[in-house]
Amino acid sequence: MRLPAVVLGCLTLLILYGCTQLFFQPSRLLVISPEQLGLDYADIYFHSADGTKLHGWFFPAKTQPVKGTFIQFHGNAQNISTHFRSLVWVIEYGYHLFTFDYRGFGRSEGQVSLAGTLDDVLAAIAQARRLASSEAGKKLILYGQSLGGALVLYTAGTMNDRRDIAVVIADSAFGSYQSLAKEKLASQWLSFLVQPLTYVLVSDRYAPQRVLAEISPVPLLVIHGDGDEIVPIHHGQSIYDRAMAPKWFWKLEGVGHIQAMSPRYSQYRKDLLNFLDEMANVSKLPIERSP
Repeated sequence: MRLPAVVLGCLTLLILYGCTQLFFQPSRLLVISPEQLGLDYADIYFHSADGTKLHGWFFPAKTQPVKGTFIQFHGNAQNISTHFRSLVWVIEYGYHLFTFDYRGFGRSEGQVSLAGTLDDVLAAIAQARRLASSEAGKKLILYGQSLGGALVLYTAGTMNDRRDIAVVIADSAFGSYQSLAKEKLASQWLSFLVQPLTYVLVSDRYAPQRVLAEISPVPLLVIHGDGDEIVPIHHGQSIYDRAMAPKWFWKLEGVGHIQAMSPRYSQYRKDLLNFLDEMANVSKLPIERSP
């Protein structure tokens, strides 16, 4: 029996794009540079485990004492040039920022792959340790946004060397590649009929939900807006529910996808700084926060 053309077309797209390109939308074009914003920074080149050459930007803290180093793990689209501004403000408050591109993004070499990108995450953490100019700077804040959140959650749950990791922050993240892919296919009538096939064509081998319980005792902060239409908030809730303490969940009313640290929500920036200042006494931090 011949498959209807629409179903066949959707099936073809899922086969071609479901495993990798559904989650990776890289661009080589750098949209804006730190020079254009008058920022002091260094171009950083380093290598992943397989020798792939990666590129990043290091922004030194503008104030003393240095409190730590943020490592930004950006989302699935474009490159660091469209993401760094969401976190570069931390340099005004005593934190270094290291942001980098995964393989296939921006000036980083190679082709995108999930396994390779996870190696890139580990390489970036090692590079941030080398860049930190003081012991205080070696206090690492791993900040993952959307896909970057999924990548850093899996890494934090499986890596051997967790020294100096002060906190893992997952902003607008998800715990299952299969679940998110199935939701996206089910939301469009053209692809609805083939959405059950996501469990065959999309792998959850590196799904964060498999290792969330292993992140502890490293503290975990989950941030998710209830206005997120890209990765709905129930994904953040699932991450929080599966993780072990110490953990916190900030449910942000009306906030969309990876918008929590944008200038329009300056209060959440202040909340994050206060949270980090209080990390030395975890027992006094609220388990859950809703504005």
